[in-house]
Amino acid sequence: MAHNPYELMISLSLDGMLEDEEEFELQTHLADCETCADMFDRMALVDTVLVNAGEVAPPVNFAVSVMLRIKAEETGRRWYPWLIGILVVASVLAAVSIAAPILFLSIGVERIIAQWPALASLVDNSLHLFETLLMRAWFITNAVTDWYSYLLSDPAALAVVVTALVFASIWIGFLEVSKANRLAMSGQAA
Repeated sequence: MAHNPYELMISLSLDGMLEDEEEFELQTHLADCETCADMFDRMALVDTVLVNAGEVAPPVNFAVSVMLRIKAEETGRRWYPWLIGILVVASVLAAVSIAAPILFLSIGVERIIAQWPALASLVDNSLHLFETLLMRAWFITNAVTDWYSYLLSDPAALAVVVTALVFASIWIGFLEVSKANRLAMSGQAA
């Protein structure tokens, strides 16, 4: 026998959506067909479980934890424009530091600057400041690079740094949990 229309009829019968004639036809078929009768029993069991299942309430601090996650996400997003701005400025400075000397020498700006001592002094001081900034950036970059290579070459130093990071993250976790609890308590008090 074809069971597909009866599967749909079983589902509709359990939902109470069959006409009397269709319900009679289904009951007649279930009396003759063991497969459909078994399917009806299993679907009725699932229906009973679903009907009798209670509603699941969210955790007590659900709203607070969601709001904390939203706030953390918004805080993270605030850094993106600054990071992009810093990268743009660094790119422009790199392009200017490469292109400006070539441009000045090709159009003879050094002769014009040499004619005006005040302008020459200003350019000299600006170049000295730029050179100082580049040297400091180079020093900081080398210090960070040396520190990373030291950490990667000395397992004990790496273990100390990783341990410190683990303790710091545990401490931050405790602080976040206590903040969430305080917010939850203030939300319950209100």
